Amino acid sequence: MDKMKEILDELLETYLRTKVEIDSILNKYEALIKSKIKALKEADEIRKENIVKELFTIQNEICIVVYRYSYPTNKFITDFIYDFDRQDDISINYIVDKIKKTSDSD
Repeated sequence: MDKMKEILDELLETYLRTKVEIDSILNKYEALIKSKIKALKEADEIRKENIVKELFTIQNEICIVVYRYSYPTNKFITDFIYDFDRQDDISINYIVDKIKKTSDSD
């Protein structure tokens, strides 16, 4: 029994340390995503498409967190992963138009 408790304690410490590191990386991704979305609102049409493609690349990098590992993420990251899951020209145009409409109403 004592051996199990020691192993469990050690694993929990490793988990907590790793969780803090994962959350820190996800926070950096979130800041990057938000800065790209802000840039998207101010960019010309050609740059907008490039920024959306960059956001798709970020989505590809972090979707593994949710889809493969079922890691709990905050609402912003979860929504971003879901919203940028479909990656084709129709989606790019939809996102660019949506951002444009949001910018026009600001």
